[in-house]
Amino acid sequence: MTNWLRSLPLLYLLILLPACSATPRIENVLLISLDTTRADFLDLGQGGRAWTPELRRFAAGSWVFANAYSPIPQTLPAHLAAFSGQLPHQLGVFGNESVYDGRQPLLQQVLQRRGWDTAGIVSLGTLSAATGFARGFRHFSEPPEGGEHFFIPAAQVTDMAVTRLEHFKNKKSLLFVHYSDPHTPYAAPGAEGRFTIELDQQPVAAFNAYTGAFVRLRLALAPGTHRLRLRSIIRRLQAQNGTLQELQNLEYSAEHYGGSHLLRGSEGSAFIRCRVPGEIQLFQVIPILTARAALEQYRREIEYLDRQLGRLLRALERSPAAGRTAVVIFADHGEGLGEREGYWGHARYLNRQFIHVPLIVRLPAEAPRRFAQPVGLTAIAPWLLEALAIEASPLPPAGVSLRDLRRQRTGESPLVSFTFAPAAVLDRCSVIRWPFQFILNRNPKTGEETREYYDLRLDSSRKLSAIPPGVLFRQEPMLRRQFEESLTLWRAAFARRGLRTGAPARRHLEKLKALGYVNLP
Repeated sequence: MTNWLRSLPLLYLLILLPACSATPRIENVLLISLDTTRADFLDLGQGGRAWTPELRRFAAGSWVFANAYSPIPQTLPAHLAAFSGQLPHQLGVFGNESVYDGRQPLLQQVLQRRGWDTAGIVSLGTLSAATGFARGFRHFSEPPEGGEHFFIPAAQVTDMAVTRLEHFKNKKSLLFVHYSDPHTPYAAPGAEGRFTIELDQQPVAAFNAYTGAFVRLRLALAPGTHRLRLRSIIRRLQAQNGTLQELQNLEYSAEHYGGSHLLRGSEGSAFIRCRVPGEIQLFQVIPILTARAALEQYRREIEYLDRQLGRLLRALERSPAAGRTAVVIFADHGEGLGEREGYWGHARYLNRQFIHVPLIVRLPAEAPRRFAQPVGLTAIAPWLLEALAIEASPLPPAGVSLRDLRRQRTGESPLVSFTFAPAAVLDRCSVIRWPFQFILNRNPKTGEETREYYDLRLDSSRKLSAIPPGVLFRQEPMLRRQFEESLTLWRAAFARRGLRTGAPARRHLEKLKALGYVNLP
């Protein structure tokens, strides 16, 4: 036998080898968003403030990014950034009250144009079709008008998502699933504690901490003096054709939810005097919780979310499409739990509690890894298009590509985050070049600026890890120049804040008012 004939089996093996070792083709994408979820509460393999065994199990076989940051601590612009690869000011969306004009394509549009089946399940009105976020989704589910709960509970979201997974075996599919637990009001289903509202000693509403967020409650008033008794926070207590004569154990605070009446005791009262028939209006009634109780309920909500999320992930793993599906789990922003000037919420500040978020990526045939370098949510859509081998992508490339990550290469560009007045009171910008963070605060009325410096390696449980600027610049002398050179970019973004792209419907604005994002007369 000649030498070339003896070589045929070897040549045959060499031809087959690349095909046998090729990465499985990705034909489905499951993109999961956890609204208002702080990174430090999830146990992804190194402990957390909540018990999240389902996410820990899933993270063990995935890429885990320990230092992922949101570009803005508001739901709509954060999601648009994740789906477009662009920063909020580039999209013209500066808050949840904006309407996206579609100036840049979104991930779901890119895939739909290539024949993919695209579906979105959102649980909170801040991502409703009225915001412009739904473009590119062939199937889109959002909360119904006048629903029983403030948002669709995680159990119902999972039920809908599991049903939608059936489409993964029919054609290439993108499924986006949005969970709103643990958004306010902080309480998992079944939370104990009954809260009532009484008008003239007659009960007009009863709820617990989980069901207790009314978008609007109207109560008719006859001429005379009336007494409203409650055990709740009230946003926008307003009397039509009447006047608030006296408050007992209630005080108005502009610092909570954009302006609220807060209890100073276990129960409060408001006296309203009407000369003619009138009406009292309550916007977003939030059950009052002590700081300790709120922290406990926030933790319980995350643990409830973990159980429901586990149902969805296990359903996917049982599916024949599991080996052909890319999964990305992220949070749009974190939540302040009283660490910063007693503030509870997420739109106002840019400290790590507000923008440090979980990010988990599972791609078929990729070995699990843990990355310490900081990454931004704007990398998600470009990563997915790279994993799908979609050429001529209309989205900008990520600062660090999947190929770089596989080679353990890290990006050098700093991560930038913004939050804007009026929701944030001030215009703010953050830049992170690990391990340091620099925050610029600017008063939009006076132009006055202040600066903050942080070392993100320091403990964040209660302290803000602030450091004097001299300490930072002595350790990293190049940072001063880099920070100062970035000021032009930030101020330009602040200047574009007033250039709104569209006017949302009044009904949508009223929902946002109930959530505490906007102020309306």
